[in-house]
Amino acid sequence: MNKLVVLGIVLVTPIEAQAENKGIEETNYTTTLSGSDSDNGNMLALSGIARLPVADYTGISIAGSVAQFNGNDIFLDSSNISADIGIFVRKYDLGIIQANYGYSKLESDAPAG
Repeated sequence: MNKLVVLGIVLVTPIEAQAENKGIEETNYTTTLSGSDSDNGNMLALSGIARLPVADYTGISIAGSVAQFNGNDIFLDSSNISADIGIFVRKYDLGIIQANYGYSKLESDAPAG
């Protein structure tokens, strides 16, 4: 029985040591490329985000995306460009609080009037 308890403590200790992660520790990036083709039209989108550490629990994020939709028949062509910057506070055992400021521009071939 004692050997089982010691084995359990040994197996759990590395997990506890790894759970000490305070917040964002190093710069990380994510990029996404997506596309679709349907009866309505086809779409292609590219997006990315970078997260950079500032202090122990604080970081900034910079994100951007570009999307293009080419519609068939009655569906409209459109394009969208967006960018945002944010600051966040993250502690892995509690969660994340983030505030962002963003800009987005949407263009389509819809008739005005």
